[in-house]
Amino acid sequence: MNLNDEEWRTVKASAIGKFPFIHLSTHKLDFGELLAGLTSTKEIILKNPSLVPAEFEIEKEESEKDILPVFTLDNMKSIIPPNSSFLIKVKYSPTVVNLYSCTHFRIKVKGGNVDSLNCTGQSLGVEVGLSAKSIQFGEVTLGNTTARVLYIHNYSSQLATYQFINDRKNAFSFSKKEGLIKPHSDERILITFSPTDTINFYERVFCIVKNHLILVFLALI
Repeated sequence: MNLNDEEWRTVKASAIGKFPFIHLSTHKLDFGELLAGLTSTKEIILKNPSLVPAEFEIEKEESEKDILPVFTLDNMKSIIPPNSSFLIKVKYSPTVVNLYSCTHFRIKVKGGNVDSLNCTGQSLGVEVGLSAKSIQFGEVTLGNTTARVLYIHNYSSQLATYQFINDRKNAFSFSKKEGLIKPHSDERILITFSPTDTINFYERVFCIVKNHLILVFLALI
């Protein structure tokens, strides 16, 4: 065969490049108000409508990595098959009372797009109050005792832990100095005054309540 007998043929090759792409069911999760110490859970769905697998990784914004982690995700990275969805659970667990939290997450797709998720929430403290801010025992003869009743009210839907801090050497004593109060309930405390001398007695007592904004103050006179 000589060169003149050769046949020239053209081979054409074509291809279409596919890149991964995901989008979120929502870009903001607002957990609203939640008592400190409790946990609330919400869900988001990552969708991969592309024809190739989407490998993603979630991370906090760089400026927020040192912030108290009140928002947690059950999956921070994975692979979503083509035309599939992926469920992620987000938990909000506040530990500091009266704190507004806002955290931004970035969802990075390897070889694809970048998306974002914004989580917000407001923590609350238990609402506890005393039936009186001061208690007057009046005049008591030396050697005798008298008692007054104090109620602690728990207006919240969560257990309240309390503890009274007072001077053990003073003439005032409590029938119960610490304990738990059920939600929307009261605790009855009997305070006894036993004078040890013929003088005026006065004591400032603090009631510490877990996850409460302030210390509850009580004056005994």
